[in-house]
Amino acid sequence: FTATPSGGAWAGNTGINPGGTFDPTAVAAGTHSILYMVTVNGCSATETTSVTVYDNPSAPIISGDRIYCVGDLLSIGAIGSGGTLTWYSDSSLTQTVDSIDNMIAVGDTFYVVETSPEGCISLADSFSVSTVENPIAQFTTDYQGNIAAPVTVNFTNGSTPAGATYYWIFGDGTGISTLEDPSYMYNDTGMFTITLITTMSQDGQDCIDSAQVSIEINATTMILPNVFTPNEDGDNDYFYLQSTGLKTRSEERRVGKECR
Repeated sequence: FTATPSGGAWAGNTGINPGGTFDPTAVAAGTHSILYMVTVNGCSATETTSVTVYDNPSAPIISGDRIYCVGDLLSIGAIGSGGTLTWYSDSSLTQTVDSIDNMIAVGDTFYVVETSPEGCISLADSFSVSTVENPIAQFTTDYQGNIAAPVTVNFTNGSTPAGATYYWIFGDGTGISTLEDPSYMYNDTGMFTITLITTMSQDGQDCIDSAQVSIEINATTMILPNVFTPNEDGDNDYFYLQSTGLKTRSEERRVGKECR
């Protein structure tokens, strides 16, 4: 405080020292009277003024999810006592965040303070966010087609990153597996869609991707010729078995007696 004429003394509250410096932290919230007394040429005068001290608002309370899949939107908020909330991305409270809503989740710590209508600023509350890498589900099979049931199909998992869990659905209504690289026997013919669900988990947060591949397993057919003439005349010299759904084997045999 300053006064004219100078040279007087200040009194009236524990928050003011004789030199006129008022310390609001030394008093309770409320209105406090300040007295100034001065004597000039034997004449004394006093003047009284008042100062109002407000409480700082309590630190806001942040709530929300702490773990997100990479690319998700943040879902956090803060509850204050009616003032203005300001978000920061650094502990020194210099880098403001324009809007915490619709912000892409990144591994970081956020801070929020509240400013009361009187301009008093609260302590900061902090909230740390972490992210889980999204998996990429992918796989291949060794099924080349044209092989009839029953047939065993081997699956090779190419999902990334490492450390995920896997859930296979083999598409026949019954077959499932949680192995990384399973094999499965199909006993029936038809079109089957295989689904791989790859999950990365951390502290209850699951990040999921899936991939699908369809295979068709055909029925076995076989056509047997009723005659052949192995006389090397170029007509029906070989016995051919025509089929689908069978593994093939090629073999040549001579039939009859060779004359010399």
